[in-house]
Amino acid sequence: MTDAPVKLSRFRADVSRALARRGKTLLESNQLRQEVEALEPLEAYFIVKELGIEEAMPILHAATGLQLQTFVDLDCWNGDRPDPVELDAWLAAFSEQGPASLAEAFNALVEDLQVLFIAASVEIHDARDEDNVPEAKPNVPRKYTPDTYFVLDAIDAENREINVFTLIETLYGMDLDGTFALLMAAKWEQVNELEEQALHFRSGRLQDLGFPPLIEAQAIFAVPPSVPPANQRKIDPIPTSLPALYAEPFKRSSLFTRALGRISDEAALTAIESDIVYLVNAALVAYGESPRDIVHVAEIAERVCGTLSLGLETLLSAAKPLEYPGGEQAAQDAALLLHDWALRDIFRHGHQTALPLRAESVALTQISAVTQWLAEPDTEKDDYSRDRLDKELLRALLLRTPMNAGFDPLAPKRRRAIASSEDIAEIEARLRSLKNRFLGEN
Repeated sequence: MTDAPVKLSRFRADVSRALARRGKTLLESNQLRQEVEALEPLEAYFIVKELGIEEAMPILHAATGLQLQTFVDLDCWNGDRPDPVELDAWLAAFSEQGPASLAEAFNALVEDLQVLFIAASVEIHDARDEDNVPEAKPNVPRKYTPDTYFVLDAIDAENREINVFTLIETLYGMDLDGTFALLMAAKWEQVNELEEQALHFRSGRLQDLGFPPLIEAQAIFAVPPSVPPANQRKIDPIPTSLPALYAEPFKRSSLFTRALGRISDEAALTAIESDIVYLVNAALVAYGESPRDIVHVAEIAERVCGTLSLGLETLLSAAKPLEYPGGEQAAQDAALLLHDWALRDIFRHGHQTALPLRAESVALTQISAVTQWLAEPDTEKDDYSRDRLDKELLRALLLRTPMNAGFDPLAPKRRRAIASSEDIAEIEARLRSLKNRFLGEN
């Protein structure tokens, strides 16, 4: 039983538009600046990441201050601390256009990051107190500021891409008093306090983009309610369009995407798309992935789509597999569920449905022969073998959030979400086969 023909829905049209906004198309536009300025900051960030800094230079130079700050928030932090080396590399993209372009990009940063970057780039000495100015170190660049108030010694200059002295001189030319205050702060402010403050404000900005705190993000793995809560929409919609990187998995047919194709209510669909962005962002945080790695981001988006499909199938038929999961009736019934259930709870149902497979896998590893087999090093001769595929499946199922793997002999490590009752049936059959192999049971 197959789907009846469905016209291009609003959701599919939105996915098509998102994919059409990819960077290479954008670079060919005659109105590049206007189109870049119209992009949501998150989408602009992923476009730049997909293109790479060098190719994306025209987009970076057309970006708004908010977009530039988003790039830095997502790409120039190492854990809970801003990374001056990454920030230096990001600023280098602008220095090629001259000192003024570099200074403008620097001024787009929030003040805390400006101070921390300067503090990590130069040692600052008070030139008015000559007795406390140390002797210049060999091979360490030194320079007086234009107002002669400070002596600056470059830090780690050989590993930096921009000339920090040029940046500071240009900033002086643009705002003498402001730059003096910046250097005073970099000299005297406590770095730890500044980092804590910068992290606090960054966390707020990331929440505005739809990236929740870790504790809130991990709630997507909580036990789901058995009925849709009356106050299911507890989070305000995120004002963002669907980024192309997130849209990619949703162009493929699944129970979730086919259900979305049958929703015509504009307000409902807008809210659902906002929830998709939130859920992918929350999954990124919960899985411990960084938005820096767009390969992993795409994998997380695909994982979310698959888990949502499994959640819908579970809600439609918890006791047994759907008779026609690819049929029109299943898609229509799933669309009704999307009106009643928040995506987070549908995701939770999908996650919970897959958890018993993890328990079965953990039980298998209690068999000493299985543990020894799983610990054996992988060799090239095993790459295309059934043995290697089964190992990768078991390793994926043992993750905190079990996944499907070992389905592609050419890429045995490739993982994807457990997305349907059919996936579950196939995995259970393979686990039974492994159990029989090591215990001789049927």
